[in-house]
Amino acid sequence: MGVHKLWDILLTIAVQKRVEDLSGLTLAVDASLWIVKINSIFDNIDEGLKCIFNKLLWLKKNNIKIVFVFDGDTPALKRKTL
Repeated sequence: MGVHKLWDILLTIAVQKRVEDLSGLTLAVDASLWIVKINSIFDNIDEGLKCIFNKLLWLKKNNIKIVFVFDGDTPALKRKTL
C-alpha cells in the first residue's frame, strides 16, 4: 500500500522545521495514519480523541490550518482500527 520507497525519496529533501516557522500555512495530515498511531498508543478511545484534539488546538494556537487527507481504500490493519 502506498508509494514504494516514498520515505527514501522524501528524506533526501526533508528539512526540519519548528512549529513556529509553519505559522500561517496549511498542512495536509494523513488522517488514517493519525488514527492508527493514536489507537496504538491509547487503549481508551476517549484518551485518543483528547490527544488528537490537543494536537489540533496546539496547531491552531500556532496559526496552522489542517486539512485531513483520506487516501484510497483502507488496508486491513487500518480497517480493523476504524
